[in-house]
Amino acid sequence: MSFQVGDRVWSPMFGDGEVVETAANEHILYPVGVRFERTGEFYTFTQDGKNVVRHASPTLFHAGSHIVAAPEPERKPKEYQFKPFDKVLVRESTDAVWRVNFYSHKHSDAYLHQCIYSPWRYCIPYEGNEHLAGTTDAPEGQ
Repeated sequence: MSFQVGDRVWSPMFGDGEVVETAANEHILYPVGVRFERTGEFYTFTQDGKNVVRHASPTLFHAGSHIVAAPEPERKPKEYQFKPFDKVLVRESTDAVWRVNFYSHKHSDAYLHQCIYSPWRYCIPYEGNEHLAGTTDAPEGQ
């Protein structure tokens, strides 16, 4: 797999994007730079599409070649009111592991919550849900 500037790409973690830079130096570990549409953020990848070298499989694909997953059932998550630095649990999908994070703000995309590391689709209070950290379990009542 090889990427060139201008290539349309897709990542299951970041969505659709475009390759905006590549480095010709073979000693650069992450020579492919991608700007993603959903967040506007920039991430780097190896030439074979891995964003972490030790990953067994690539996480960046040419647009149109991505794997189509079964659609998740439509659920409207419970709305919470968070303040900056509230301790929260976050995840991107209902089958992902809950991670501890600190809340920042509601993202411009109405369904995303911006935390210290990145935006997340699902965000619940840490307090009262501590037992969910590191699991894929659903919060009670959802």
